[in-house]
Amino acid sequence: WILKLIGMAFEAWVPSQRYYNIIIANLHCVAYVIAFRSWAVDRAGICERLRCFNVYECKCALASDRDTLLRNIAVLMRTRANLPNAPEDEVLAFFNQLVQAELPQVFRAALNPLAISYKHIVTFAMIYSGTTWVDVRFPQPDPTVLRV
Repeated sequence: WILKLIGMAFEAWVPSQRYYNIIIANLHCVAYVIAFRSWAVDRAGICERLRCFNVYECKCALASDRDTLLRNIAVLMRTRANLPNAPEDEVLAFFNQLVQAELPQVFRAALNPLAISYKHIVTFAMIYSGTTWVDVRFPQPDPTVLRV
């Protein structure tokens, strides 16, 4: 509905339907590029936060929850890493390293089948805009008209 509103505003000053179609096609492309660029920046920010993860900086609703959280992570990591007698600080440092090393790749892999990179969105937008311009600039002959 926003594009229709913009389209009505353009009708007042756009000299012909040809230019109107080009402008509307380009507005679609700009909207997609802005939306997907924002999403790409968010995705990169999440990966960066995972690379800098520190279990001691996790936010907890209650202060008492932090001790329980750290204790549970330590128990889990002692079992996973087969370190039954390791001190809690050492186990939590190992957990930090594990999260920093593995989760960014897992996050990217989890989104990869659904995600399209920013450069692909820009390419699709340029192709869509270019084909619309070509269609408007070089219209096909009307097949219903007989030419002799």
